[in-house]
Amino acid sequence: MKEEDKARLLGRALSKRPVGGEHVVDRQKALAPFREPDSVARVFCAGCGALMELDQEGAAKLTAGAPVGSFAGAWLECSRCICCDAAFKDVQTRRG
Repeated sequence: MKEEDKARLLGRALSKRPVGGEHVVDRQKALAPFREPDSVARVFCAGCGALMELDQEGAAKLTAGAPVGSFAGAWLECSRCICCDAAFKDVQTRRG
């Protein structure tokens, strides 16, 4: 079957395009207790508004190995994330 016929019958999956915007974190949500027992930090994306929990491995990748205790009363913030772009960009630590 030709690609055009497949697309006409089944539709096409489009590439996810980056979402623009300067979202603002809800500090209560960013500092709330974790839902998952393995979570040690949260990352908020100002580009799309996603707020995700990170385990120790994920947090270490985004912070170049910062100690886990350094996230108490803090969260990570980025300008782009894996939900709206190919990778996390401009990651910074924010304090509540």
